[in-house]
Amino acid sequence: MKERQNRRRTVLFVSMMLIPVVINYYSPIMPVEGAAEGVVVGSLVFFGLLFTTSLFMGRGYCGWLCPFGGWQEAMALASSKRTNSPLGHRVKWVLWLAWIGVITYTAMDAGGFRMVNVLYHSEAIISLDEPARYYYLYFPVLGLGTLAMTVLGKRAWCHYICWAGNFATLGNRVKNTLRYPSLHLESAGDCARCGSCTRVCAKSLDVQDMADANDFTDDECTLCGECVDTCPRSNIKYAWRWSRPPGNKAPQ
Repeated sequence: MKERQNRRRTVLFVSMMLIPVVINYYSPIMPVEGAAEGVVVGSLVFFGLLFTTSLFMGRGYCGWLCPFGGWQEAMALASSKRTNSPLGHRVKWVLWLAWIGVITYTAMDAGGFRMVNVLYHSEAIISLDEPARYYYLYFPVLGLGTLAMTVLGKRAWCHYICWAGNFATLGNRVKNTLRYPSLHLESAGDCARCGSCTRVCAKSLDVQDMADANDFTDDECTLCGECVDTCPRSNIKYAWRWSRPPGNKAPQ
């Protein structure tokens, strides 16, 4: 179903064009600044919403709506180098936990959160409302991510840098563990072992092995559906109710 993937990429690329508008709402710095003043800032509100939606949609936001995901899809057109380092993932989690600790300590030191201001430092709504902000915010962020993807491989920003993605990963783990009705992937047990699903995976996952085991609960899966729409036997599908637990193969 190329049409579905074309629609997904179109949404992502449009979202990417909005980075100058929304970049403050992804900021890892503003939550710390806000915590020092007892303010829950817009990015913290967004991270909370991301966690909440991931309880039912997994990391679908990352694969379908994230502006930085669109930027990475565009970069992947120039370089298809694969990367998926467990060590890199662990380092990202260590840094993320340290960051959460800094926010928590700062808020406690300020006497706790006392108000919510989603437009904190974003009163004009548009994040980059001054040309100077492009030089100390927009270009450095995109430059760092572009360097990471060039050196390490496609979706390296998602894999090893993105702090927002960890909130979605936590919600994804909850839904995959409890297995209540929620968006996920399943295998029908009719794999041709052609490897096409693995080749097209934006996150460099071994989707063929995942399909063999009927286990698509990998933290890095963004439910983009590339594997669903590439499989020649329609073996992989989106599902809402869990017909079989992950790791439980279909009867032969």
